[in-house]
Amino acid sequence: PALDALVADITVATTRNIYNHDVREFLTDLHEWFGIQPTAVTRAVVLRWWQRKQETTVSNGRTLRPATINRKVAAVRRFYREGAKRGLLPKNVVEQIPTLRTEASKTARVLTNSEVWALLHECVTDPTPTGLRDRLAIRLILVTGARLSAVAGIQCDAFRQTPAPPSTARGKSRAPTGKGSPPPQDEAPQPQRLVVQIDGADLLLPDDIEQLLQQWKTAAAIESGPVLRRIIHPEKGGGTIGTTALTPRGLHDIVKRRAKKAGLGDDVGPNDLRLTHRVQNWRT
Repeated sequence: PALDALVADITVATTRNIYNHDVREFLTDLHEWFGIQPTAVTRAVVLRWWQRKQETTVSNGRTLRPATINRKVAAVRRFYREGAKRGLLPKNVVEQIPTLRTEASKTARVLTNSEVWALLHECVTDPTPTGLRDRLAIRLILVTGARLSAVAGIQCDAFRQTPAPPSTARGKSRAPTGKGSPPPQDEAPQPQRLVVQIDGADLLLPDDIEQLLQQWKTAAAIESGPVLRRIIHPEKGGGTIGTTALTPRGLHDIVKRRAKKAGLGDDVGPNDLRLTHRVQNWRT
């Protein structure tokens, strides 16, 4: 019940899945490392778990990032708060766990048109489904400016067609009205535009996104569920397209890897794309 209450108010599917995963991982650690149930946890046990997490290595041999450990602690803290409210778990066992210091984040910058072109062209030169997916992911960040968790969590049913907004071009003559004017002609069908719903807001998308989306869904045989999906072993003939959504971290790594291959250096990341979106919108 405490776990259900923890994720009940989280609206972004990817964030909800991450919190769910972090808490279940904590419960597994309690059983395997300490042999106790969550109801028997003390602050000393949580501190020992926290210290051991800092020493844990992942698949590539490196230790967990401080930001990842801080996120796991936040999930466990929220889990115990919800459990304590319902009288299921002890109180204040995670409240004073220190926050690990993370590397100072760099200041985002606005990308030039040539840099944006180089980043997208790097994806275009990759003929595999990975290149198509990465191009769609980068374009979605650029045109929506949304958080990585929101972009990674976009579902197929978040896209829909809607009538295009009326033209606001100046200088157009108006059809004559009044006595003696010719009868009105039948109006042409109103063009449709693709929109995506993110965090409850409908965002209008350019035409190239619609084409990219259709190409990716066809290549990946996607009809429902998450749009941006993990690709298993992409180095082996294009890889196998999975059924699970990309994580925000995976989306972050895609942008960093493509930017480096495009010759933009190690500093370009998703925040630069989001800032570029905001500045371009302000200019227009």
